[in-house]
Amino acid sequence: MRTLIFALALFLAFTGQAFAAGDCSTGAQRSVHSDFDGDGLGDSLWRNVETGKVLIWFYDFEGNVLTREIVGVAFVGLNWTIMEKADYNGDCMADIFWQHRDGTVIVWLMDGTEVNTAVNLGFVHEKWQLQ
Repeated sequence: MRTLIFALALFLAFTGQAFAAGDCSTGAQRSVHSDFDGDGLGDSLWRNVETGKVLIWFYDFEGNVLTREIVGVAFVGLNWTIMEKADYNGDCMADIFWQHRDGTVIVWLMDGTEVNTAVNLGFVHEKWQLQ
């Protein structure tokens, strides 16, 4: 895993992007694990296990839900698994860490519902798992 994080850090450094936790405070003290739009509220990432369609539910301060598809991505093959949602580039918005059954690992650096960059981190042997 350290090798993957190092590879992501190198990619971000060479492309001029940050690899650090940004100041994501919005005045509220809460732990936000999947904030895809940077508003300080947790959002939900959904995936249809039969079709591979990926959606994000954005929540507002009144508790309303706004459903959005990920731009330019109709479906993700069922051989791919979402391993983690975290802010990998310090922009205060969650990114998506994917792994293919063959061991290929990709991180989508997100901006709301848009994939800014898909970073291919190479291959991880099946005996290794993200924890």
